[in-house]
Formats: sequence, structure tokens, C-alpha cells
Amino acid sequence: MWLEAVRDNVVVWRIVNGVAAMLELDRGELIKYMPKLLPDNLLLDTRHRRDLDLAIKDAVESIVNTLIDHEAWDAYSASRAPSAYRYAAAVASWLYLLASYAGIMPSDCPLFDMRIKAAITEFFATKVAYPIHEALRNVLVDATERLLRSLSPERREVILKMPRERRAEETLLRFCSPP
Repeated sequence: MWLEAVRDNVVVWRIVNGVAAMLELDRGELIKYMPKLLPDNLLLDTRHRRDLDLAIKDAVESIVNTLIDHEAWDAYSASRAPSAYRYAAAVASWLYLLASYAGIMPSDCPLFDMRIKAAITEFFATKVAYPIHEALRNVLVDATERLLRSLSPERREVILKMPRERRAEETLLRFCSPP
């Protein structure tokens, strides 16, 4: 179903072709990993705002969880292992979100912070994913601190008791959900 939805989506194919060419990957293999990162609601002209909001939240969470694991690329890109394709698909999915949905997502979404944009640009130049990991980690720490400052003391205590990964997820949901 996902490949059917993407068949006529020129933006997706331009991004997939570009990422595959820059990273010297097979585009057919790369596209196979994208459905786990980009729900098909993001590829179709959906009329249901709630479906779109949920799809964006799912995509943001999946992309961040993949991009934070730099070893998936750095350790396995030379062998063209599935994890390397999954990582490249996350980069392509990030580019698609930026191109297609950055305008409806809040401007302070950590996923589109300038540090992340710079790290992804550096990734294409160097083919090293660690800077993306570092940028994401720093951006999420900053965004979580900003979130905590904006909360009531009671809610702040609840968030602080959450595991670090759950706090990061809560931060992403707060700052990246469409208004």
C-alpha cells in the first residue's frame, strides 16, 4: 500500500534518488525501508487533520529514534547492511518532512533545528553519521530544558521522573505536533 501511495509522489522520488546517489546506495533497496518511517498518510492528500497529526508524530518519533543510532550507519555503511539502508531511509524521510511539512509544524520543532540541518549536510559531505547523533542529543537536551521551564512544578516533577528516552519523546510530541 505504501509503495502505491508513493508511486506518483515526485518529491519522495527526487529525495530517494538524491540520497541514493549521494550515499552510493541502491534506490530500490532504500525505498523498501521508508514505510517504517513515513506513514502513508503523509504521502497522500489526506482530508483528516487528526490522521495527519498522528502520522507526523509517528514519523518524527521513528526518524529521531533511527537518526540517534549513528552506529547503524557508521559501523555498517561499508557493507551496505540493512541498518545502513534504514539509516539512509531516516535521512530521506527527514528531508521529506522538511520539504513537505515544515510549514505546518511548529517552527521550534527540535527536529528542524539548525544544528540538525547542519549535521545532515555534513553527513552528505563526509558520510559520517556521528555528528547527527551529537546534534540530536544536544537539541533534545536543550528542548527538554525549555519544556521543563514552561511547565507547572507538578507537571515538571512528573516529566523529571520519566526515563530520559520518554522525556525526549514527550519533548518531541510537545514541540513538533502541528498546532
